[in-house]
Amino acid sequence: MGTYRIVKKLAAGGMAEVFLGKVVGAEGFEKPVAVKRILPSFVQDAAFVDLFLREAKLSVSLQHGNVLQVLDLGSSAGQYYMVMEFVDGENLGALLKAARRRQVPLGIREICFIAQQVADGLAYAHGCTDSSGAPLNIIHRDVNPSNVMVSSNGGVKLADFGIAKVADEGYQETQVGVLKGKINYLSPEQVHGRPVDQRSDIFLLGLLLYEMLAGRRLFEGTTPHIIHALGNFDERALEPLPGVPAPLWALLLRALAAQPAARFPVAREFSESIQNFLFDHRLRVSASDIASLFGRAFPDWRSPLADLASVPGEEIRLEGADFPRTRTPPGRETRRPPPGPPPMLRPVTPPPNGMGVTAVAVSYTR
Repeated sequence: MGTYRIVKKLAAGGMAEVFLGKVVGAEGFEKPVAVKRILPSFVQDAAFVDLFLREAKLSVSLQHGNVLQVLDLGSSAGQYYMVMEFVDGENLGALLKAARRRQVPLGIREICFIAQQVADGLAYAHGCTDSSGAPLNIIHRDVNPSNVMVSSNGGVKLADFGIAKVADEGYQETQVGVLKGKINYLSPEQVHGRPVDQRSDIFLLGLLLYEMLAGRRLFEGTTPHIIHALGNFDERALEPLPGVPAPLWALLLRALAAQPAARFPVAREFSESIQNFLFDHRLRVSASDIASLFGRAFPDWRSPLADLASVPGEEIRLEGADFPRTRTPPGRETRRPPPGPPPMLRPVTPPPNGMGVTAVAVSYTR
């Protein structure tokens, strides 16, 4: 197992914390990494430790430019650590918040680029296979701005497969009455307790795309209000957002279809639809445009890497991480899941006025 040095804390949540670390090797070799550690108060929580280990075991097999890679897993002094690639940037939620605070407009082309990159990451994860070539049928189930990393150089990566579902794992399904995922980012079928497939992730990406376009979440309010709005959601009741071209609005509504059968059947098709929209409207965009957006939103950005060389850090040596590292052989092409049944909408009771479907106009640059 690897030897690492913990340099500084980057973030802390309710159950885990993330540090900037570095791999140390011979002849002064150093490589930055992110190190996630379970908080000491949760080390004895078997359910949470299992979730943590499942995330690492699943993520270590995912190798794609739009998916945050897990590099190592182990324990040291009774604590569990997960070592991940370091992204020199912020999560999308922080970027959106900083842009609003500084009144930095998000252009349609930048918004589409970010959504398309996340869709590519989902398409890859959805198409992953095991060592025998059988599809894993991975469902992320927690696509939201805090789980999308945006680097200062414009890279976009989907992270945190902690509550992802894998069809062949055989672990216990979500308990009745317990919702997996953040309350503002759930699909109607999750709320209804119905079977969830990869089209649920497409709905969640639709929520993320809507939030970037509107400047606010589609579903807001108290938990009971959000649950009611999601349970009775009908995408046809949404009013078009000012300034959003009709073709883009149409593909957004398809991603947000209340009925899974009416959505894009696979994430790859969602990504291609965004690319076609950009091409048809002659909107050229690349990672450099996202880097420029990042710089405007964070003009005083100071990279944590500045401390990498000057701070020796606390050494940890991980041991005891015994899990498969080759579930998806390098070079294997992503396989699409079979398309769903033909689109078919059922009558749905629209949510009460003002409950979770308010559209907010924002400025755009092209």
